[in-house]
Amino acid sequence: FNLVDGSYFFISSHYFFISSSSHLANHIDRGVFTSPQNTTFYLSNCGHTCCKECIDKGRLSDKCSRCSAAAPKFVTIDRSLVSNLQVLFKKTCLLLAEHSEELESSLHFQSNQRALRIKGQQEHIKHQELQLVELQSQVTTMSDEIKMVRRKCDENPRVDHFDRPFFPDGNRRRDHGDYSRRHARKVAPRRENPSAHDHSEEQHQNGG
Repeated sequence: FNLVDGSYFFISSHYFFISSSSHLANHIDRGVFTSPQNTTFYLSNCGHTCCKECIDKGRLSDKCSRCSAAAPKFVTIDRSLVSNLQVLFKKTCLLLAEHSEELESSLHFQSNQRALRIKGQQEHIKHQELQLVELQSQVTTMSDEIKMVRRKCDENPRVDHFDRPFFPDGNRRRDHGDYSRRHARKVAPRRENPSAHDHSEEQHQNGG
């Protein structure tokens, strides 16, 4: 479309393209204008385009002819549009040229971050695998020791492998001497006072 300031914008969105084409076809069929090359176009807040003739004749003052939105507002499609609206009418090749450097920088950054994350995960997995091998080795060693102890128990079932004898009460004690002393005190008769024993024998011999 040839805009009021002589610059050229293109409807890059299919949605806008269909709306504008239908709008132009309706005007051509009605004979409103025959050469749309120098016509000013407007963009509504509901996302539709219309020409200056529709605005001047008040055809869209009450509602939009496309979506029936009430009292739509319009802005002129020219270089005074805000940047986020100008993007809708620029050529895609220009958009690619403008944002290619930003896209390249973004892709480079994301690629580096992804590589670092993968490297860190691989190192973590390698460390975990080494720990697993070490733990498996410890389990194998402990299993061999348990088998050896069981083999000794099978060969000598009556031997106390803790080298501690069983006592009459069924318990094992570390201090054999302590048990002997306590057992001797328990079973040995209590000895009387020697002087009192001799005195009683002397009285018995004297008859009194």
